[in-house]
Amino acid sequence: MTDYRWKSLEDDSAQHAPPPLLKEWQAFLIWTGAVTMGLTAGMFLYAITGELLIGTAAMGLLIGWMQMLVLTLQQARTGWWWVLNTTLAFVTWGMALPIFREINLLSGLALGVLVGVLQWLSLRKHVEQSLWWLLANIAAWLVAMSLYLPLTILTGTWFIGIALTGLVAGALLAGAILWLLRFPTWQVKDEAPLKDNYQS
Repeated sequence: MTDYRWKSLEDDSAQHAPPPLLKEWQAFLIWTGAVTMGLTAGMFLYAITGELLIGTAAMGLLIGWMQMLVLTLQQARTGWWWVLNTTLAFVTWGMALPIFREINLLSGLALGVLVGVLQWLSLRKHVEQSLWWLLANIAAWLVAMSLYLPLTILTGTWFIGIALTGLVAGALLAGAILWLLRFPTWQVKDEAPLKDNYQS
């Protein structure tokens, strides 16, 4: 006679997700602030140096570093690859920006694809359905960058225009990443029979 006992994969064999160290509203504010400050600081460096690549490299470095800290605190340890990939995405975008001639919808689409793909390479090991991060970046940067010129004209200064652009992109991306972090790769919800104490 064979004896089977049902066991929960979540209880016995799955690696439990450690609790995040930030509340979601705290992570939302920091993530949004990271994108806002990163874009503004990078644009400021570009304005005083006249070197676009210096400005975009600063954007990627600051945004990537602060985002990595949030992910680490939320127990998604992407490491410095996140910073490197984010910086590479922004530098590549800066190199291509003269093709678009200005910050607009098309340049936002390009930035969304670059950031989305390169950050996805780091995120895919930590959350389920990580491809949504690529789509979220495309949507967020497309919308935000298309608002840059109207906001700059409306406010009369590029500084406020880029800050508001970062605010929009940051808020959209913060909402997306917090949703994805609710489903880490180590989370197992289903139950399945495990053979235990086999007796014949």
